Amino acid sequence: MSAANFRAIRTKVERGACLAAGGCMTAEELTRLMVAFGFPEVHMPLILESVWDESARACNKLRFSTLVDWIQADVEQEPMGPPGDPTLGNPLRGVSVQYLSSTFLEEVVTACLSRDATVYDVEPVVIRPKGERVRCPRDGQMGAAYVDSIQGADNAGIATVMLSYTWGYRVGDIIDALVAFCDRAKVSPSRTYVWMCCICINQH
Repeated sequence: MSAANFRAIRTKVERGACLAAGGCMTAEELTRLMVAFGFPEVHMPLILESVWDESARACNKLRFSTLVDWIQADVEQEPMGPPGDPTLGNPLRGVSVQYLSSTFLEEVVTACLSRDATVYDVEPVVIRPKGERVRCPRDGQMGAAYVDSIQGADNAGIATVMLSYTWGYRVGDIIDALVAFCDRAKVSPSRTYVWMCCICINQH
């Protein structure tokens, strides 16, 4: 796969919006992230050679926003999803803070859980079932990522934030932190899209 193939993924991450530690990652962390996005590990030398800029070489870490800038390009010309939702199936698709703080929390309560439930608790009864009967737009198989099971610009879009967290955190705390981030940064919760592994990686 050529570098041009990787550039078919587009995103609009605002500078400094990444919530990971410092918004930076080592080469090893970058490799794990890209493999999670669905890129074969065998292609990582090509990615590292292309994306590791002068700043990254100086501190041996790469900014997440630099990675996103590198792989952005052609989605408007060659949308990955169906008309009306061109980001559907995009490995960088995230869920909006507004959706998480409303519909997602309602689904948690409907599953007889509370805001104090951890991601470990929620994943098997809320997250995984959401896409169980949805055909994955990434591989064409039955069973899709949660984020590919919802549609609409108010609910999902290309990630503007990458969240670093653990599955042991309470979902209420995670969502409260994201809402507070939007308030502090003065950004719209319906246009702040979060990439988080439990929702954005296919759990099937």
